[in-house]
Amino acid sequence: MAKYNQSSNLYENNEYNNMPSIGLRSNRERLTTKSVKQVDWDKVKEIVNKYGFKYCLISDTFCSYGEYGVFRTNFVVYYQLPITNDWFEENKGTEVFWEKNREFYPIYKKLHDCIHELDEETELYFNCSWSGNVGPFASDDVERQTYSFGDRVTTWKELINEFPPTIYNINSQMKKGVYAKMCSKFLKDNESHEL
Repeated sequence: MAKYNQSSNLYENNEYNNMPSIGLRSNRERLTTKSVKQVDWDKVKEIVNKYGFKYCLISDTFCSYGEYGVFRTNFVVYYQLPITNDWFEENKGTEVFWEKNREFYPIYKKLHDCIHELDEETELYFNCSWSGNVGPFASDDVERQTYSFGDRVTTWKELINEFPPTIYNINSQMKKGVYAKMCSKFLKDNESHEL
């Protein structure tokens, strides 16, 4: 039985039957260097390892958040894909690229399965939304919720745009590469449907 459960069965055609983060958008707190202590990291490691992924915490090193010395933190689950940044730049937008991206669909699916288990078993909150009508999680059903992102190649350039090294400790947490990844910036609040 899951530790966290979806607050109500809002819709029956979501990616998974139980997606605890659905409905918690207003009941979450920012992940920080202080609040990371609320997370059962042994459980996180167990789940992430089970699916063959890695994870890291990328923290803001530039501006404190709230209390002095408390920095915003981002949880990242990732898998380094077997292509290079150069290959990506040479082939992006071509049929060769889209063929290769389709080969990664099983990795994206496994990444979503990992995020789903983390959502059910840990304090981490994950964004949910309609994935659109193209890609591995596509649906014409606009009410269908899936875990957001984790369905495409992320290059190193995109990663450092998301986490600029002048502000974040990304260079000490990840190495240059091309990834399948998903992130969380939030925790479920302490009253989020815990059993």
